[in-house]
Amino acid sequence: MKTTINFQVKRMLVVSGLAFFSFVSYVNASGVIKGQVMDENNQPVEYATAVLKDSKTNKFVTGTISNNKGEFVINDVKPGEYKLSTQMIGYEKKDLPKIVVATNKNQVVEKKVVMNETPSKSIVVVAKKKATGIIKGQVMDENNQPVEFATAVLKDSKTDKFVTGAVCNDNGEFIINNVKPGEYKLSTQMIGYEKKDLQKIVVENKKNQVVEKTVIMNETPSKSIVVVAKKTTYGRNNQIAER
Repeated sequence: MKTTINFQVKRMLVVSGLAFFSFVSYVNASGVIKGQVMDENNQPVEYATAVLKDSKTNKFVTGTISNNKGEFVINDVKPGEYKLSTQMIGYEKKDLPKIVVATNKNQVVEKKVVMNETPSKSIVVVAKKKATGIIKGQVMDENNQPVEFATAVLKDSKTDKFVTGAVCNDNGEFIINNVKPGEYKLSTQMIGYEKKDLQKIVVENKKNQVVEKTVIMNETPSKSIVVVAKKTTYGRNNQIAER
């Protein structure tokens, strides 16, 4: 009876040991998936991404990037069935299903991936530039002489708000660029001259439209300014007296 029990115990230990060994071997088993990514002309596809996904869940497992020869190596892949996806800009995505890594230790799975170039597509970007105009002109006095360094200010004709402006050069000339389509009022000012407003300066929705204006400014009438000074004197007891 004792011999039978010892035999059964030994058999259980052996079976348990084998099961444990198998479990450890399965856990420690891992494979290597390696290969090369080539194009249809048998040229390597450099720096393509090689992504390994679970074939059942399609979840990402691991991945790598091919070298300048199109070669890639994915280490420590657990036993199972996978899908290998390769991608690269300018090429169509390529999927290799049913990449099987068995429980054999240090198994190496080699694959050659051939990727096709994507049909070339020309991308044309058309940028529409908003039409703007130019308002230019010359500021002259009543004697047909240029008014140097006068200010030319552009205002919105409806709101009378300042839009932009410029300063005349020594020939009385001014240029205001990049004026959006609309209706404006042009005001010119200079010390010694009366302010001059030109109404209804219209910039149409045409590209590079130029509006030219000549502004005639009149001198302001001269006014004499008389300064009267009062002399202050001091009398007795420091009292102030004005004369």
